[in-house]
Amino acid sequence: MFCEKCGKEIMDEAVICPNCGCSTRKNNIQNNNAVQTSEEHNVISSISSLTLPARVCAFLFPLIGMIIAGVGLSKISSAKMLQLSAKGKYTLDQNKTNFTTSIIIATVMMFFSIIIITFSLLIAFG
Repeated sequence: MFCEKCGKEIMDEAVICPNCGCSTRKNNIQNNNAVQTSEEHNVISSISSLTLPARVCAFLFPLIGMIIAGVGLSKISSAKMLQLSAKGKYTLDQNKTNFTTSIIIATVMMFFSIIIITFSLLIAFG
């Protein structure tokens, strides 16, 4: 491997260049994956803030819950275009699972609502 700053050959395991003291690219990549930037934190926070409303609405107001979960999933798709840390990717995957679960719950609740309304109408006008 070669130093990006001075061009001298360095060992592959090197964290800094012994010639110029510059941090190696391998070290920079590891540091970027370990630390969550403020921009990344803001993006993930805005997505995470939708998970609870999506779940609550999936039970009480299924159509609204589906819409909120859909918005959350679309935000996750656009956030995946950013270079995220390992922690950020894990959090996005958790939120994707939460939104998908909300959509499934909302679908089941809508199905049961339709069945209950149908039986109520059959009994009332039966």
